[in-house]
This record gives sequence, structure tokens and C-alpha cells, in this order.
Amino acid sequence: MSYFKKFLALILAGSLVFALTGCLSSAEEDGGTTPASSEAVSEPSSEPSSEAGSSETNEDDPSAPFDASAFCDDFGRYKDLDAGSYVTLADIDNIEIPYDSYHASDEAVQEQIDQILSSHVEKTQIMEGTVKDGDTVNIDYVGSQDGVEFAGGSTGGNGTEVTIGVTSYIDGFLDQLIGHKPGENFDINVTFPDPYPNNPDLAGKPAVFNITINYIVGEELPVLSDAFVEENYGESMGWKTIDEMKAGIASALEEDLTLNYLSNYVIENSTMSEEPQIAKDYWRAYLEWYIKYICAQYGITLDEYFANQGVTDFDGIMEKQADTLHTQITYDVVMQAIGEKIGYEPSEEEIAAYMDDYYGSGYYDYYKETVPRSTLLKPVINELTLKKLAENARLLPMEEENPSAAD
Repeated sequence: MSYFKKFLALILAGSLVFALTGCLSSAEEDGGTTPASSEAVSEPSSEPSSEAGSSETNEDDPSAPFDASAFCDDFGRYKDLDAGSYVTLADIDNIEIPYDSYHASDEAVQEQIDQILSSHVEKTQIMEGTVKDGDTVNIDYVGSQDGVEFAGGSTGGNGTEVTIGVTSYIDGFLDQLIGHKPGENFDINVTFPDPYPNNPDLAGKPAVFNITINYIVGEELPVLSDAFVEENYGESMGWKTIDEMKAGIASALEEDLTLNYLSNYVIENSTMSEEPQIAKDYWRAYLEWYIKYICAQYGITLDEYFANQGVTDFDGIMEKQADTLHTQITYDVVMQAIGEKIGYEPSEEEIAAYMDDYYGSGYYDYYKETVPRSTLLKPVINELTLKKLAENARLLPMEEENPSAAD
């Protein structure tokens, strides 16, 4: 699976880019009395559901995947739409891509290697020094009021990791760890915020937390070697040496850069006369389903969600996101028009290879049995079309430096 492809929004799970609906600013309450800030919000799962569903049943079961079959064909394109009649296409027969627009520099390759190494970092326990702002530390704590421990205010001796300045705890809690050493046991004083939905009985009241700093969390990067590459990426990526890793990374980056250039080129040089009604209907239905999914995840009502977004109904959501939706619809229709012009319909082999590479081996075979095909292919049809378009684009070579003028 490529490490260097941008992530598509998984329509199967409702993880459409949050720009469309906005993150909730209200807290998701867990009912506990830990010193976590009342502003902490957890994001909904982005894992695809294995339960097939339809737009009619999603209201009753918002965890079921969206069913796009009323709007999209078996390839994820808008049904019965002559996209070419809505679009004046860019010249897609003579595309030339400048060298600097697709070439992966040594610096870009090294940046990806650094990211790979950071994903294999090993945590260490540092028992020396003092805690500084920005440090990650493993601590235990026991909270009490007037000498009496309160329920839910303790780690139970299991330890928990917090990062000073990052982890969301009660104001002043983590700051009081600074300057202390691993192994120290001490008290800190805090005041719970008011309101404090996690436990209203504690709202606005002072408390004492007895703290034990178990250790400062350190990180140790692995050493890049042929052995490291083969052990971790020999099977999944076919890399056995550092040189093979660099070549594989460069190839993947250049593919991404090529597709990004093509995507920008066709949009910037094409025009759409108007938004097709079926595209508007699709995104309206999708957003209605998605918002219900979000509400179910957070345990809130539609009215509460609308109030959070500053609207009163779905019409308000559509109006608020009109520019973002227009950009998405334009891209969909332009790509569908390109597919029509070049007569492209991906084969089952192409679909399976792409989705297995993108999402993981066996993804396509499993989900094609449990998710509507139009829903399954909607997030990837544009990318497959771009890849097909790339086959006929000309990659321009690096320009040679001009020779020095003769004296």
C-alpha cells in the first residue's frame, strides 16, 4: 500500500473532509471525573462499515454505508449524465508536464524516508532530568477534595501519558509538572472549570491531585539500513535495500505529482456551464446521511447540530457549503466528461488492483460483497480516470543548461 497517496474521503464511513460540515465545537461528554478538559472532542470512526444500507434505511441505521445507487452507475459516475454537454474540456490530447512538476527531488524523497523512520520510533523511559514544557511524561495521579478521593479521579496505578502543552487537561494541571523529576511524588492544586459537564458536582470546586511522575517518555529513531528496509518493507513493498526504497519512494512521489498536475490542469482549463441536477441531488442526499451519521456518533440531535453550525436545516448546510460543493461537483463532472471522451471504463482487474493497493490487500473482494458498488467506486473513479489520462501525457525532460558563451 502506497505511503504517499493523499487519502480519499471514505464515503463508506462518512469521513468526508470536515470542511464540508465543520468540526463540532461542543464537548463530547464521557461522564468521567478525570482532569481532562471539558473541551476535548473525539472524532468519529473512519472505518468502513461492513453493513450494506440504502438511503431509505440510513435514517434508522446511520452506521450503514451510504447507498449511491440512486444517483451513480456501477462505476460511481453520475447516472444517465451526458457530462460533455455541461463541460468545455481542456485539451487533453496534447498534455505536456514540465520536469519540475513531476520530478521527485532528493529532498522530497528524504522527507518521506524521515516520515517512515518516525513511524518506527521506539519509546524509551528516561529517568533523569526534569520535566520541561512540551515533554511527554508517564504519570499516575489520585484526585481528592478535603482529603476524600472522588470517583473517577485516579489512574488506578496504571499510568497515563500526557504531553505538556498538548494534552487537554484542566487549566494549570500539566503546567505544575514542569520542573519535577521522574520518581517524584507531589501534590498539585487545581480548580475544576464551571461548568464541568464530565461531573457537575465538581464544577468550580478546588481539588488536590497527588502526582507520581513515572518517567519522561523518550523516542529513539531506528537506524536506516538494508536490514531495516528488508525486515519492514521487503514483503509489503518489495524493498530489500536502501536504494530500492529510495527508488520506490521516488516512483510513488512522481506518480502523485503527475496526477496532481493533471488534476489541476484539467480543472483550470475546463469550464462547466452549470451544475447538473443529479450531482446536486447526490451531494444533498450524501450530506443529509453524513450529518445524521455525525449526530449518531456524538449522541446529539439534528437541531443541536444545526444550531452548532449556525443554520436551522439542511438547506442552510447546503448554502453554507455551496462553494466547497461547487468545487467538488465541477471536478466530478469534468472527470466524467474526460471518461466519456476517452471511452474509459475501468476493468475489474484495474479496480481491484487500485483499491487493494490503496486501502489494503483484499479490500475490494470483501467490500464488493457488502457495499453497493456505486458507493464503493464513487471515491476512486476520478483517480482511476486521471491515471488513465496520465498514460497519454508527455513528461518533458529536464532542460539542459545553456552552454557558457565563448569568450
